[in-house]
Amino acid sequence: MSELVIKYVGEYNVEGDKTKAAAVFKSAGIIETITSLFAFGLIWLLAPLGAQFFAKDIATTNWFILYGLIVLANFMIESSTGLLQIFDRFKIIAGTTVGQSILTLSLVGYVFINQGGLYEIVLVYMAGKMAGAIALAVSALVVATQQWGFNWWR
Repeated sequence: MSELVIKYVGEYNVEGDKTKAAAVFKSAGIIETITSLFAFGLIWLLAPLGAQFFAKDIATTNWFILYGLIVLANFMIESSTGLLQIFDRFKIIAGTTVGQSILTLSLVGYVFINQGGLYEIVLVYMAGKMAGAIALAVSALVVATQQWGFNWWR
């Protein structure tokens, strides 16, 4: 989705057609979100199969589902990254990536110091990744509003 957003939103933005640019971004975000929901549904359905063949233990099914939640967290990351690139917000992308990494490292360190187990490590790792993905999505929505006004989503 990032390439689609860069190509078409960038093109319409250069032409000064904010309505089409916003429509492409909105459509890309909606499609990406629906795709994430569909992908998570598949993960949920196929988790028992994955547990049986990869982990060789059907009891690990919930681990596959839990880790699959990352797909939902990244619901709009490609579209958001593309939009931020178009409007030269590379510092936001870099800052979010660094912040996400620091948060994840800190949380994992906290769990380690407190002698947490694998479950806690997976949870805090996912929390760090989710925080980064949500921060990018919110940043992209803020930039879209700055560029196209408050009614861009209509």
